[in-house]
Amino acid sequence: MNDVLIIGPGGGLEILIGKYFKVRHIDAVDINSDIINILTGRNKNDRLRDIYSRLALSNKETTTVKYYVDDGRSFLSRKNAGFSKYDIVQLTNVDLLSTLTSGGMVLSESYLYTQEALRYYYDSLKENGYIQICYWAGPFGLRLFLTALEMLRTIKVERPENSLVVVGDMKWNINLLIKKGMFSDRELAEIRKICAADNFKVFFTPDMPAYFGDYFISESVNWFQVDSRHYCLASRSDTRKSLIRSFPYNINPTYDDKPFFYSIRTSKGYSFFTGVLVTLFQNKINLVLSLTGIALAFLIILLPLILKEIKAGYIGMVPFRHLLFFGITGLAFSLIEVIMIQKVAIFAGGPFYSMCLTLPTILIFYSLGAFSTVKIKIPRVWFLVISVGGIVLYGLLGYLFFDNVIRSLFYLRHLERIIFTVIIISPLGFFLGIPLSVVLEAVKGIVEKIITPWMWGVNSCGNVVGALFFVPIAHITGFNLLLMVSCFLYLVALCLLLPDTQTKFSK
Repeated sequence: MNDVLIIGPGGGLEILIGKYFKVRHIDAVDINSDIINILTGRNKNDRLRDIYSRLALSNKETTTVKYYVDDGRSFLSRKNAGFSKYDIVQLTNVDLLSTLTSGGMVLSESYLYTQEALRYYYDSLKENGYIQICYWAGPFGLRLFLTALEMLRTIKVERPENSLVVVGDMKWNINLLIKKGMFSDRELAEIRKICAADNFKVFFTPDMPAYFGDYFISESVNWFQVDSRHYCLASRSDTRKSLIRSFPYNINPTYDDKPFFYSIRTSKGYSFFTGVLVTLFQNKINLVLSLTGIALAFLIILLPLILKEIKAGYIGMVPFRHLLFFGITGLAFSLIEVIMIQKVAIFAGGPFYSMCLTLPTILIFYSLGAFSTVKIKIPRVWFLVISVGGIVLYGLLGYLFFDNVIRSLFYLRHLERIIFTVIIISPLGFFLGIPLSVVLEAVKGIVEKIITPWMWGVNSCGNVVGALFFVPIAHITGFNLLLMVSCFLYLVALCLLLPDTQTKFSK
C-alpha cells in the first residue's frame, strides 16, 4: 500500500499501524485542530508532546505523514478535483458510542456516512483500493451497509454485494470493507483466516447469502442482535425492502438531502405532524428546549404586546390576516436560513465556513432589499409580486438544480468557492428583505404606536418556531423539498394580503 487517507485520526493509532506496515504516504484529516496539534507536538501544554511527535513525525521510517485541519468531505472534494488517488480510505469510530446511545446526536446531521460521502471515498480510490469504516455494531452498522449498497447500485456496479465485506467483534464494532472491484476468493479466505485468529466474527461476505435461503426475521431485534442473517437479507434485492420495512429501527440509506444517520427511531406509519413529534421525542433535551423556547416566545414577545394592546384599547384593530402574514414569513425565513447553511456546508469548507458565510450574506442582502423599498419609487404591490416571485422561483430552481450546480463546481479553489457561495445566496437574501418591509410600512398606519412592535413580535415568534422545528421537519421532508415549501410559504402569505391590494398596497 502506497497512499492512505485517514479521516479522524484521533490519537494516531492508525498512523502508527500504517508506519508499521511501511505505507509510503498518509494524509490525516481532522476537523479538530487540537487533535492535529497533539499529533504534531504543537500543543506546548501537553507533557507527552515529545512522545506523540516522535511517533508521528519520525524521519527514520519510510512513511511520510501530512496533517490537515479540515472537514473530511470538503478535503476529499478538493482532492478529487485534483485527481488524487488512495489505496485505502479509512474512518475509525469517528463518533462516540456513549454520545450515540444517549440520544445526544439523533437530531444531528452527519455528512460522513451518506451515500454521496461514500461515493467521494470510492471515487478517490485507485483501482482495487479499499474503503475501511470501523463503526458501532447494531442498527448503525446495518444502516451503513445498506447505504454502501445503495451507493454501489447507483453508480451501476454489477452485483454490488460482491464488493462488500463486514467483520467485527462479538458485540461492539463492525468493520465495513468496500472494494473498488470484486473481492477475490483468495482475499475472502485471508479475511476469514485473520478473523479466526483474532476471534472476530464474519458478518458478511459475498458468498454468504446462499447459506440462509429465504430465512426472514420477523421478531423484535435487540440492539446487539444484528447478525449475519440481517446483512445477508439486506444484500439481496428480493428481501432488502422487506427487511427495511419490518426492522424495528430506521435503517434506510442516508443521503445528503437527509443526512440524519444517527436517527434510528422509525417514524414509519405516522402522519406528517405525528412523525415530527416522534422525531422530536427521540431526544428529551431537544424536546424540553423546544417547548421552553415556544413558551418563552409567547411569554416574552407575544403576551406583553397583547396586554399592551388591551390596555390601549386597540384590541381587534389589527386584522388577523396581517398577523398571520408576519408569522408565516418569520417561520419561512428561519427555515430557509438554516437550510441554506446545510446546503453549502460541504462546498464552503465545513459547517464553520458555511455558517460564517450564509448568515451574514443573507442578513446583509436582506437589509439591502428592505432599503430598496424606500429608494425605489414603484407601487408596493409590484415590490411584493417581484420579491415573492423571486423567492418562489429560487425555491423551485433550488429543488431542481441546486445540488447538481454545487457538485459541478467542486473543482474551484477555496476562495473561489467562498465567492460563489456569496453570489448564489445573495439574490435570495435580497428578495427575502422586501416583503416584510413593504407590508410593515403599509399597515402601520392602522395604529401607529402599537403596530410596529406587534408585527415584529409575531415575526420573531415565527423565527423561533422555525428554528426549533427545522430538524424534525427535515427528517421527514429532506432539505430540498423543505426549501421549496418554505419559499412557497411566502406565496401563501402574499395571498393573505389580496383584500388589501386596492387600498394599502396601491401606493
